[in-house]
Amino acid sequence: NEQNVGSKSYSVCSRCRCVKRRVVIGAGIQFKDPDGTERGGIASEDDGSFMFGIDDASGHERAHLYYIPSRGSGVFLQSKSGSNSLSLLNPSDSNKSPKIEILNQAGKTVAEYSAKK
Repeated sequence: NEQNVGSKSYSVCSRCRCVKRRVVIGAGIQFKDPDGTERGGIASEDDGSFMFGIDDASGHERAHLYYIPSRGSGVFLQSKSGSNSLSLLNPSDSNKSPKIEILNQAGKTVAEYSAKK
């Protein structure tokens, strides 16, 4: 099942403090199970951002692959309960290094590993 989400405003990667924001979707598709549980989606935004999200069978957000022009490209993974999250970011700014962050349930970074240039 697919549903066009049009220009709906929503929060992307709600536990990922690095991309938490209100956005207007230029185009998008939600994928749902026959019972209506969201299993993922694809969204393109007016600013050139593009995201692909994957939810588990219960509808919990688990993985996101994204490109946000002002931030860069990355992958965000979280546990079912949201107690542990992992972010891999390759920044748009060539003066900044790629990094991996481990976040707690509150969205605070508990460990960070950065590639030194």
